[in-house]
Amino acid sequence: MADAAHALDLARIRFQLIRSTFLELWNYLKRT
Repeated sequence: MADAAHALDLARIRFQLIRSTFLELWNYLKRT
């Protein structure tokens, strides 16, 4: 069960990272 919780935390961190990167790219594209 601990492994599943750890994997969930990693997935959440990865999602946050991808989302922040996407938002930065989106803002960059909107400026041009």
